[in-house]
Amino acid sequence: MASPSNYRQPQPNNFLSKTFALAAIVRQHHAQDRSIIPLIGGDDPNTGKRPALSTWKPYQSRLTTPSEIDTWLAEGLSAYGVVCGQISGIIVLDIDDSDVAAAFARRFPRLMKTYTVRSGLRGTPHIYWRVDFPVKSQSILGGDLKAEGSYVVGAGSEIAGRVWQVENDTPIRPITRSELERVLAVLRPAPQMISTVLVEGSESEKAPINTSPPHQHNVRGELVTNL
Repeated sequence: MASPSNYRQPQPNNFLSKTFALAAIVRQHHAQDRSIIPLIGGDDPNTGKRPALSTWKPYQSRLTTPSEIDTWLAEGLSAYGVVCGQISGIIVLDIDDSDVAAAFARRFPRLMKTYTVRSGLRGTPHIYWRVDFPVKSQSILGGDLKAEGSYVVGAGSEIAGRVWQVENDTPIRPITRSELERVLAVLRPAPQMISTVLVEGSESEKAPINTSPPHQHNVRGELVTNL
């Protein structure tokens, strides 16, 4: 028997821990009527986010069955996608640029009070909202709005050694048409950014969002506020 000085506390099996955690999150999505698809995963960040299916189109119009989920988990599922749009009743703002993400959080603090996942590859947020109306997937400043015909990598997924983590574990907030219109108005790609960080409810709410800090100094060293 090993002496106390040489004894090492047994370590938990990380693979099993990750597998159980992933299974729990996937089943929670299913319990909340969201369509799920398996992703390739693995070590390649380029192919890892692709569906591990010949086609995932059927899951845009029907929910995944419990037996399908059980099969994928038994086969070693390591990454999955949450199908967006009306089938799951959600849309996801997938921001790839950290500056845009910070500016968006300043501009729309109330819309940030929702379920949010941090991307394993970029470390930027996936912001979830509930919708009861159709929304078109589209490119936005610094990322994409995932809606009809799109999916987003789900929390707990591991690709290229990086894990998608829940950043804000709170119920998914509903977003109204008017709120979404305001979001799209400031996040539509533009050739030049206006030097203004918008304040929610301001008269300039349809201008593009700026990614610069809210405070800068002019050539004389005087503090300039860009609000």
